[in-house]
Amino acid sequence: MFIHAPLEARKARVASYSLAWSDREVIKYIKDEDRRRSDYYNYYTGDDWRDAGHFDISLDSELFGEDGCVEMIKKALPLFVRE
Repeated sequence: MFIHAPLEARKARVASYSLAWSDREVIKYIKDEDRRRSDYYNYYTGDDWRDAGHFDISLDSELFGEDGCVEMIKKALPLFVRE
């Protein structure tokens, strides 16, 4: 599953968690986290983490919101669970 959003939406979300950070610090945090996630994903899969084509589900959290993404994941989960 790949959940993504445009940079401006991500900046607003991160800034809401730490109001003391400057715009520059928020962007640095986002880039550092993206690099960490990308390195981890690439290490274990050899694939590009940013390529949503490697995931069964890709959701835009700006479009659907956090609650909307959660609802879609809850509805899709039974389709992926094998008994």
